[in-house]
Amino acid sequence: TAQRKSPESVEPEIALGQLALVQNDRSEARTHFEKAVELNPENGQALQGLLSVQKQEQTTQFLGSVLNAHPEAVRPRLILLQLALIDGDTETADELTAALMERSAESVAAPHEHLVADLFLLQQARQMLGLFDTDGADQNRLLAFAV
Repeated sequence: TAQRKSPESVEPEIALGQLALVQNDRSEARTHFEKAVELNPENGQALQGLLSVQKQEQTTQFLGSVLNAHPEAVRPRLILLQLALIDGDTETADELTAALMERSAESVAAPHEHLVADLFLLQQARQMLGLFDTDGADQNRLLAFAV
């Protein structure tokens, strides 16, 4: 199989996760999507698959461990920032924002500045419109923005 031929490739894990979803096996899908994200934490398909099968608390815990293993990863950090903003966890949001806003030089904008600004604007709009009843289902659907 492709998975045996290329064990470090993320695509077979994503395909197996999608197949498990089609077969309505969320637990198996979660296993494959987690493996895919561990292999490549910047892969949008792997992250979207993971968000589709995990509750918010699971996502927060898992992506925290991914960041420990891959401290340079941006997309998991953006998702965690969005979750912290949704939860009103300002301390975590501040820490994640600081990491994402690091500049290589004082005169150069942070590479992810526009994404961070968009997340804050999105959260502000959500609050103004009263989107989300904090059950987690709506939250994970819209987290695709960060992916």
